[in-house]
Amino acid sequence: MKKEEEQQPVDGKQEIADWENVAKRALADLDNYKKQQDKMKGEMTQFMNIVLLHKFLSVSDDLTRMLDSVKSKKLDPKTIPQEVMQCQMDVMKGVEMTLTKINTIFEGEGLKKVDVKPGDKFDPSAMEAISYEEHAEIKEDRVIKQFEAGLKYKDKIIKPVKVRVSKGEKNE
Repeated sequence: MKKEEEQQPVDGKQEIADWENVAKRALADLDNYKKQQDKMKGEMTQFMNIVLLHKFLSVSDDLTRMLDSVKSKKLDPKTIPQEVMQCQMDVMKGVEMTLTKINTIFEGEGLKKVDVKPGDKFDPSAMEAISYEEHAEIKEDRVIKQFEAGLKYKDKIIKPVKVRVSKGEKNE
């Protein structure tokens, strides 16, 4: 033992105060730990929601392509029974309503579906070029067609829009 420690009398009040400070720091550390764990749990839940919604976007894209395909067909009412025509119209309406619900879910979770139109400037930060082709009507480095929608959370692109891009007119 050092001489200083031998000479200092043990003060019961000081010792109690020291232990109270230790306990307060331990409680503060525990509180900070709990807050950190809650934050991490929230971030993990948010990440898992985004992953799940990302998967639903591919379903939405499939339904959109199917609907576009059906709408592009010119069916002759003279050769198709009225009941079949009505059934097709009802199915198309149902798919449109399903797509509306999916988009509402996306928006409710803070996600925004990203769509582009033919002629929009190609943006590599938000789009993925699936193919390039020459095009007489659409300028170089512009979107010809969108294949799949993208997904944005706040300002971050979660899934890029998949597009076909124009190389411009063919030089002959």
